[in-house]
Amino acid sequence: MPAAEKKLLEHQWSGNVRELENVIGSAVVLCPQPEIGPEDCELVTGKSCSKRLKDVERRHIRKVLRQLKGNKTHAAEVLGIALSTLHAKIKDYKLG
Repeated sequence: MPAAEKKLLEHQWSGNVRELENVIGSAVVLCPQPEIGPEDCELVTGKSCSKRLKDVERRHIRKVLRQLKGNKTHAAEVLGIALSTLHAKIKDYKLG
């Protein structure tokens, strides 16, 4: 059994199906590899909150920049944001 599947099966799912959908959806979008690993499945435990939106955004921007070999103009287009907004987010998230 793949490690990610094992991690998901062993988790105490306190939420509904949407919680599982959110974990899987996030892993699919943010996983840099062709196969999802256990490190890509960020689970909610105890009273902790799900992954913060800023963390998701930071990882997504970093992934897009990496895929486009640092081309910020093209990355801004792909992300659907202004180039100035991308520059501000790169600075805020310390991505470059």
